[in-house]
Amino acid sequence: MTASPVVDTAALVSLETTSAHVATIESGAWQFEASPHATAYLDGSMGAGFSWVGTPDQSASQRQARRISLPAPIVSLVRGGVAFWWRPDHAHDFTRDRVLLHVPTSGAPLQLRHVVATNRFRLSSPAGDTVEVDAPSFAAGTDLLVSAGWTREALAVGVGEITVQGGRGPGPWAAAGRMDLGSTGEATPAAGLHAEGAIGPAWWFDGPPTVETLRVLARATTLPRLSVA
Repeated sequence: MTASPVVDTAALVSLETTSAHVATIESGAWQFEASPHATAYLDGSMGAGFSWVGTPDQSASQRQARRISLPAPIVSLVRGGVAFWWRPDHAHDFTRDRVLLHVPTSGAPLQLRHVVATNRFRLSSPAGDTVEVDAPSFAAGTDLLVSAGWTREALAVGVGEITVQGGRGPGPWAAAGRMDLGSTGEATPAAGLHAEGAIGPAWWFDGPPTVETLRVLARATTLPRLSVA
């Protein structure tokens, strides 16, 4: 099955067969997107965050870019950690980085992102320190358990049960805004980097999660997830 590029609100879809015959084909819920990749299905009837551009069921649909946004005091930047499931909409070699955790400070943010160029998860600190862990090659829809943690002396980042630690230097280690999972927290969604997939459930800790903890969380794959556009 092929589809021509979308022009305004119309597109031509063709079904190719190996022989000539007459058939009746019924389908619904077609989704055309002005982007080089596909995202999860949506329509304007799906509730909060979703809407029709015009007449319901007779116009295009749109959704707000979503993220998990939490008050900064929920976890200390002196010592803390987080682990969460991420189900990306795209493969590991997608064309841009994806931000999974963003905590603003008076200087640089504490930020966890997937770096496309190296297929690694990178945790960077307000002091400019970074630590990275190799990510497995993954396809759209793959479930990945991602973790990050920090203490006064070290940073840690992990995928699955594999974690890597690195040193931490002094810096403005006090949150200056809300913590965001799945976004850089920009007021204008198009201006930010997003996880582009689904995130959750997430667990917060008072330090880097241990390997034993990650082994337990690795079995928790059936809870609801928040779709992040």
